[in-house]
Amino acid sequence: DILAKVFGISSFSLAIKVEPDLDQIIDACYESLDLTTPKTFKVAARRSDKLFPYISDDINRRVATKILKNSDWKVDVHNPDVKIVVEVHQDAAYIMTDRIQGAGGYPVGVGGKAMVLLSGGIDSPVACYLMMKRGVHIECIHYASPPYTNELAREKVLDLVNVLKDYTHGSIKVHIVPFTELQLSVYDHCDESYAMTVMRRMMYRIAEGVAKKNDC
Repeated sequence: DILAKVFGISSFSLAIKVEPDLDQIIDACYESLDLTTPKTFKVAARRSDKLFPYISDDINRRVATKILKNSDWKVDVHNPDVKIVVEVHQDAAYIMTDRIQGAGGYPVGVGGKAMVLLSGGIDSPVACYLMMKRGVHIECIHYASPPYTNELAREKVLDLVNVLKDYTHGSIKVHIVPFTELQLSVYDHCDESYAMTVMRRMMYRIAEGVAKKNDC
């Protein structure tokens, strides 16, 4: 559950670790499978230790032979139900029969840090997620305008940040900016048709200052 939310990991697998010995590899592959239900399979061996006395194709054939002789399973090299991956290293061999999809992208932080304007809608948290996936660590800024925005809006933003935190495995700093006075001033001094545009302009100006202050 945790690894699947770590950006930078494409995929991962649960593995059986054995000695780099062909008989142990064959037995571990065989024992790792539930052979009661007929399925198709493929063995894919890789040797990082080129001194291992058997080439990858030999390992594939020997493992497959044991399974074929002792079950109703069939080989399908193009679209198997189960892919048995064998990795042979100098100190150990690893057998994997499942591949769990990771979050992909780049590790959070390698792309620097950015300030995100976070509202209670869906667009800004999606933008946060996509930026983090590209390796950008984020800080968030939220504008509170009581009584025009209520406490629930603020809590919703913090709830969204808590969801996003699962993908950083750290903390996300949230800046809550009181915006009521500025909002009222904009309505006092601007034509109504421009008020929203000017307010957003002010939000960007404040966010820029907070971003510089926090090295974003």
